[in-house]
Amino acid sequence: MRIQFIFCFCFIFQGLPNAFSQFYNSKSIPRIFSPVSSDNGGNGHGLKFQVGRCSLDEYFAQVHACKTTFYENIITYFVDDCSLQYEKLRSCVRGKLETCLQDSWLLDMLVWSRQLHNVYDNMLTVLGDKTTWCVNGGLESPQYLQEGVTCTQPQFTRMTQACVTSYQQNFRKKASQMQLCKEYAWAKICLRRTQIFHCRCAVKQINQMLDVISNAELNFLPFCNRHQNEHIPTSIRRDNNGECPPWFSSDVIILVNARDGSEGVEEGKQTARCLLARFNYGRNGIRLGFVQFNTNAIVVSIGLHEYQTKSQLLLALGRIKPIPFLMRGSSSGSEALRVAENLIAAERPTDSDNFYPPVVVTISKKPIATGYQTRSTIVIEHNDWNVDDVMGGQRQDAAGDGQDQCSKLTNRVCLACRNMRRREASAEDLEENSEEENSAASNPILRLLYRKTERLGFAYLPLLFTPVRITSGWNSTSSGDVVIRESNTSSMKIGEN
Repeated sequence: MRIQFIFCFCFIFQGLPNAFSQFYNSKSIPRIFSPVSSDNGGNGHGLKFQVGRCSLDEYFAQVHACKTTFYENIITYFVDDCSLQYEKLRSCVRGKLETCLQDSWLLDMLVWSRQLHNVYDNMLTVLGDKTTWCVNGGLESPQYLQEGVTCTQPQFTRMTQACVTSYQQNFRKKASQMQLCKEYAWAKICLRRTQIFHCRCAVKQINQMLDVISNAELNFLPFCNRHQNEHIPTSIRRDNNGECPPWFSSDVIILVNARDGSEGVEEGKQTARCLLARFNYGRNGIRLGFVQFNTNAIVVSIGLHEYQTKSQLLLALGRIKPIPFLMRGSSSGSEALRVAENLIAAERPTDSDNFYPPVVVTISKKPIATGYQTRSTIVIEHNDWNVDDVMGGQRQDAAGDGQDQCSKLTNRVCLACRNMRRREASAEDLEENSEEENSAASNPILRLLYRKTERLGFAYLPLLFTPVRITSGWNSTSSGDVVIRESNTSSMKIGEN
């Protein structure tokens, strides 16, 4: 009789995920988030969210491994010091986040914008505190909601607490893993169902992000070993430390030593064409100027804001001629560099959203920047190109050599910018930033970074994920809704079009 009961229970439990899937996909249910496939990092045909250089699948698999270790120590091995296990869990999760951010373009942006501390706070906030894990077993009524999401109160809080009460009681009394497996799974499904009926959001990107997070959490069943099919990667792809991000934006001056004659000017023009081919142009990319100098003159051939489009600038480059050379004069390379810096400072808009420092690329057969000191501008002396290759000479491999040299130059520019920003952003600066007015919630800088990267096809979860504590900032309305953040966009049921 007992064997038959256990068999029936296992059969019923194994059907829970499929039953819920049918319930969730029913057209009669007002879905909380737009359904997306779990393929390709759980993002389907929607936004492909990443955490640094990790896909969401990679990130959540590693975080879930940290949580599994906590449960094993507390439930399986009966470790008494839960406080210590919680600290280990928190350190483990932070370590996984650091691993995904390491050597990534996202890390550069967060360091330079002084937002790394806020992102760590956001990503660890929803993990919960010691009470969450040592008393409530890591599953409780949500204490935070994503900024921009509204939930009907008091129904939402009351019903979500009802979802997790049975599981929490079983966790506290150290019930069997089979019992915890059942209670944990039912609690997760109940929480998701409550979100479907009682929460809404007007922002499509937030809907997709929360859908992906919810799917990842539903698939995590720490007490049900036979249902654990997550793959934890042994290694994660690494970014090239000098590789240029697609959102690279800066002010660039090509500074040509006209004493080298037409050959030097042509090399400067080809250098400009290389940068224009590799980077976006305009407000969301680079702005490019062209300056020539010799012993008797310093001439600005093209100003940083002289042309609105890349095609106009390319035509202007083709019209540039070397400035006349006279024997008399005292203009030096240092003076020309100073003019280039002043040109950048004079034409750089006060509302510039460039995250990279301005760059001066010098074209000269002899070094001209030796001993020149600058704090805010990067000077790159570029004198190692074969001009025949750059100009597309008659050699059969000239085009390929020119492309290689162009890649080396752009990577050199980006690496120099990255290193300069890293030196500027010291650890002390990051600690001081923890008390700045730009708090984790309602952070305009994170929203700016997200918009900037999304326009180029990148969706970084840490830039969009901003949890807000439910008990702080409620605005009760006559309809019973709790508004986490006021928005100019009218609210709608999550999942509606």
